[in-house]
Amino acid sequence: MLAQKCSVVVRVSGCHGVGKTTLIRGVASCVNGAVLDRLDLAQSPSLSRQMRNNLARHLRESRRERFLLRNRQGPVGLQDRCIYDWIAYLRAYESLGALGAIEVADLRSHYESAISLMQLPALIVFLDAPSDWIIDKLARRAAVDPSKPLDVYTPKLTRAVAPELRRAFLEQAVSLGAKVLHVTTLDHAGRLVEVSSWLHTQVGEVMR
Repeated sequence: MLAQKCSVVVRVSGCHGVGKTTLIRGVASCVNGAVLDRLDLAQSPSLSRQMRNNLARHLRESRRERFLLRNRQGPVGLQDRCIYDWIAYLRAYESLGALGAIEVADLRSHYESAISLMQLPALIVFLDAPSDWIIDKLARRAAVDPSKPLDVYTPKLTRAVAPELRRAFLEQAVSLGAKVLHVTTLDHAGRLVEVSSWLHTQVGEVMR
């Protein structure tokens, strides 16, 4: 966890395997950027417990963000994922039948309680890509890295969450006042140019 202050925090979001971490590292090296802790999807034998744990992590991170931004000084903070990812994955799990109606209702209740306490993300980079492109990328990664296998459920989740991510970021986040950069470029170099240029526009003097 970084204790230093930040001038602004930018969330980089999108489907698992779309290239968020790679982009964050690249952007951080091009601008006055600091990579904050990753908000990975916490693992648990119980999916509903896992989702509750993730929501709690987003809430804690929102509180820390208020501290980091207190004086609006320091580098640009770059972070993997935000609350809108959680919303999209909840809807995807529900559509796949991985969560029952009671579990979904309980999680939505937790979400409604938490959202009123959170500082919602203001600047978001949403990486979007075709589901088949992501699945192929994950399969190629699994072929060279045994620690990251591609199980039979992942392609189903990838296809289910893609439209929910677009809904969460391009509709809900925007309606709540977030500035969202929708990145559909697939190559890393093109993404890096697009995102860096957008950040310069959004935060101006902070980047110099």
